[in-house]
This record gives sequence, structure tokens and C-alpha cells, in this order.
Amino acid sequence: TAAAFHRDGERAAFHTAARSWLPGAALAAGMLGFVLLQPGFTLRLLYGAASPYAGLSAPLRWGALAYLLMFGSQLYGCYLLALRRVRRGLWMQLAATGAALAAGFPLAIRNGAAGACAGLALASLSRLAAGWVLSRSRLSTGDEPRGRETQPERLARIANRCERITTRDRYCHL
Repeated sequence: TAAAFHRDGERAAFHTAARSWLPGAALAAGMLGFVLLQPGFTLRLLYGAASPYAGLSAPLRWGALAYLLMFGSQLYGCYLLALRRVRRGLWMQLAATGAALAAGFPLAIRNGAAGACAGLALASLSRLAAGWVLSRSRLSTGDEPRGRETQPERLARIANRCERITTRDRYCHL
């Protein structure tokens, strides 16, 4: 991702990252989407109709939504960090923390498990929204330093060094 960014820009880096995300994202979205649409059936399938968990459809639905949003926001956050957009990633995390403190804890206290899952969904949604807003504005990106430029020759040198070190049963620290 970082090499594609330095070579061809942010759009190429996103397409490179999306190729590696797509298989896992499609599988997770399919499974969590099914749980989101059919939480009662999922609980009966996993635990049986007489299970004490059968009445937890609402928390499971909120939890599935929360994890769908969290998965997307984590992928976007990792993408930003690969591009060394640390300041934008920090603002995204701060937005999620603020949403969790302002709304997540009160929801959890008032509504139990369903409220906690709804608060998690709200925090993940605020992280995604903050990332989207910051990617469309120059608030945090105009003054972000690009960091140390990574040349392809340097990447090849690091990879060769790591291979030599790891073949001798040692760890490679960059």
C-alpha cells in the first residue's frame, strides 16, 4: 500500500489495499449481514429454541451492526496508517472515544447489553464519519508531513536484510 502510494498516489494505494481486504470483508459482511437480518434464527440455530439466549435478538442485531461498522472503520484506519496519515487516524479515534463516552456509556447503563452494543455501533459509526469528513477536507491533511519517503531500493534492502536475519531464527525489527 505504501509503495503504491509513493509510486502512483492515494487512489492507487486504496485500490492496492482493497484487493487484499475484499475476500475477508465480503465473508465478514455476508455473515454479519445474515446475523443482522435474522438474529432470532441465528440464536435458535446455534443454541436451540429452548435456550436462555433465545431472547437476545435485539443485542445480537445491534452487535452485528456494530461489528460491521467496526470492521469498516478498522480497515480504513489501517489504510490511513499505512499512508502515514497518523493525524487523521488520531482524529478518527478521538471521535469514536467521544461518542462512546457521551452516548455509549449512558446507553449501556440504561439498556444493558442492547445499549452497550448500540453504543459500540455509534462509536464505530462516528469513527467512519470522522474519517470520511477528514478525507474530504483539508483540516488534518494539509499540514500532515508525508514522513520519510520510502524508496523501492530501500524496501528491497530491508526485505533482504529481514530474510537473512529470520533464516537464522532471529526476529527482524525495522
